Amino acid sequence: MKIPKIRFEGCEYAHDMGRIFAENLADLLAKVDDGGGTFPRGFMHTSTIPHAGTCYYDQVWARDAGRGVQEMARYGFVEQARMVVEYFLANKNFGDHWGRIIDRHIGEDYELDGNTHILNAIAQTWRAAGKDITLGRYYLKQTADVFAWFARCMEACPIGDLLPCISELSGNPCIGEPVYAIYPNYGAYVAVQNFADLAAFCGEHEIAKDYAALAQKLMASVERLLISNGDVSDTRVPGGVWLNGRTVDGRPYETAFFGAHFNIHCWTRQAPYIQNYDAGVSGLYDDDAKDVHLRSYAYLRHAMAKGYYFRRYGFVSNTCWGGAGGRHDDTMCGYGQNYFTQASLLVDDVNTYGKALEGVARLAYDGDVIEPATFEMNPFVMHECFEYDNYEKALDHTFGKVAVPDQGVMDNPGDEGNLVQSCETLKTLAIVAGVSMKDGVLIVKPRLPWKWDEMELCEYPVVDSDGTIHRIHLEYKHERWARLCTVRLLADETAGKKITTMRVRFGPFAPVLSTMADVSAYEKEVNDRATFLWQTGGLVQSIEV
Repeated sequence: MKIPKIRFEGCEYAHDMGRIFAENLADLLAKVDDGGGTFPRGFMHTSTIPHAGTCYYDQVWARDAGRGVQEMARYGFVEQARMVVEYFLANKNFGDHWGRIIDRHIGEDYELDGNTHILNAIAQTWRAAGKDITLGRYYLKQTADVFAWFARCMEACPIGDLLPCISELSGNPCIGEPVYAIYPNYGAYVAVQNFADLAAFCGEHEIAKDYAALAQKLMASVERLLISNGDVSDTRVPGGVWLNGRTVDGRPYETAFFGAHFNIHCWTRQAPYIQNYDAGVSGLYDDDAKDVHLRSYAYLRHAMAKGYYFRRYGFVSNTCWGGAGGRHDDTMCGYGQNYFTQASLLVDDVNTYGKALEGVARLAYDGDVIEPATFEMNPFVMHECFEYDNYEKALDHTFGKVAVPDQGVMDNPGDEGNLVQSCETLKTLAIVAGVSMKDGVLIVKPRLPWKWDEMELCEYPVVDSDGTIHRIHLEYKHERWARLCTVRLLADETAGKKITTMRVRFGPFAPVLSTMADVSAYEKEVNDRATFLWQTGGLVQSIEV
């Protein structure tokens, strides 16, 4: 089995990330059941092993398993990904779509997040399998009823062509009335686009046309209904940024209930564009929503920077310090820490993503906890929840508390190896590596913090536009002391078409680039935090600044 490896160097947190990647990837693969025991083939365990306390080992959560399959496929484990996809397709537990927990039937809950994650997982699996046309047509046929459900829900929406949600990522997992939230609706837009592209590639042009129209219709409603107008009598969200959602009467949904009431007017789900990466887009679409994404991210960043724990450790709060305090929904490692990290990476906010990646590394590594208060499995594997004060006391990073019902605190010490939390970490590191292909050209767009000097990728899978699968060994160095950047493609294991051209983004360099070298031949990309320089050439490239 070819197992991809990532190595970073430059500081303590960079070095730790290689270990964190390796351990979380192995843990991900351990969650796929081969069907030889109690559970069916393709059953994806949300927790790694059965253990005391919070544990989801005997459950398949749609959202978690969807993210898990996306990352398995991204890193080249196609056989395992296809196994789980078959389980998905055979177990639509609400007939034409999936509920929150796939292996059981729990009331109609409009788990839109889970459905979009699964659909994007199926598309990612198809790409990772070489864009096989027969497989693509099979997946189109098997998912047609889910997209028909999307269309019916949009038609039934009382405020106009949005999809209803009752889920954690909508802010209302515990109430019976749906809301029309930005994160899952934008995720549905990405999923429909993914399948429109799949259909077009497979020659199913009528389906591609229908899905493209559905995506356009959904996005038009998102832009009309889920952007704040800044009217303080209507919302606390400033003008021109994403709303968290609207209720059936069309008003913004800003106070959630999940064991306790808390404000969600400023939380990490308000950067929905992180799902662009699930369609292979390494940044923002250059469309009407681009400025809304940027304003929404700036709003989140401003609120996040007010937190002591973010400034000191890079720890992220789901609600930007305005929500449930120490309660677990305010401190989850995937939906909070990694969502915000991905949001900062995809807009190239170097200062912020450097701090947020430091937080990822700190949370993953807990090998220095002398007397753990909760279940311990692996010192490098991400867990579900963490507790800020415990970290400063050298106690568990995990919640480590029992229930306090009158404060809305549930007994959730943090499931170590929780599927979605660890897999969002793997997605984050894929964004940092920033390797993709288009029309035979290897695109290298790493997003390294200022103090990360080296990146090495081994056995790393990359799929070209035509479905050709490459396994590469690549080395990228930024020797800042020498003002020199170098990239080398050391190996391409593809039997057929070999990579001959690389398009590389070097950096980050200072926003004001003072240099004794002539850089006029390079394509310059500048924002308020950094400068990047692009070059297209052969398999070994360097740039001196």
